[in-house]
Amino acid sequence: MALAPDEESYRLALGLEFLQHGTFEPALAVFQQGVELFPKSTRMRVAGGLTQYFLEHYAEAAKSLIEASRMDPESALAASYLAEVELQQPVSPEVAAVDNVCRYADRHPSRGQASAYCGALQLRVEHDRGDAGPSPGVLERLRLAARQAPDDATARCSLGQALEWSREWRPAKTEMEACLRLDPDSIEGHYRMAEIARHLGDTERAQEETKRHDEAQQRLVKANAERDRTLQKFLYTMSGASQESPLVIRH
Repeated sequence: MALAPDEESYRLALGLEFLQHGTFEPALAVFQQGVELFPKSTRMRVAGGLTQYFLEHYAEAAKSLIEASRMDPESALAASYLAEVELQQPVSPEVAAVDNVCRYADRHPSRGQASAYCGALQLRVEHDRGDAGPSPGVLERLRLAARQAPDDATARCSLGQALEWSREWRPAKTEMEACLRLDPDSIEGHYRMAEIARHLGDTERAQEETKRHDEAQQRLVKANAERDRTLQKFLYTMSGASQESPLVIRH
């Protein structure tokens, strides 16, 4: 960096090295300076936003990732991580974040994962504001996403949640079982599966899923697994992806 201060990749590599070792504050300082030096860099803004998320600065994380998505509306990197962070944080997704993710999905209708992220965010918003059930548009989007990306955990888990909320118990069971095959440690998935089994009269399965829910929750609290999974995925993505490359998501 000292010898080539105008080389973005060196500064990015240093920040990623800090992230690799869990030293988030130094990483954030590197990325924030990188945004000032390279104001057109989507990667720097995404990296800074994710580091804010790892530090639990949720509002700042959303702001950085929304800016990255607006600056480069075609960036899969920005859209995908914006969606993931908004889904994982404890507060309801920001309207601007949902709009950006869904606009990206609408411009790329063949990308099932993009539709899944959009539908999952819209579902969360409808649930958090107290709607009686998912809207037909959200259900249709999630059904399409599940058909396009049958091995995507976000698509199957979100569709399962939407169907459970609609009281479509048997289709919900099918989707939630697929969800748990793809993401066995999903706390929400085990909770929803327990509710579905209870409504279908399968008391034994409901008790089993409740136990698995409690175990998964204990593991999450102990290891902060969701944050760590996002971190490792981002490091893997950035190790071999250019700014224009499509994002590889691994659940």
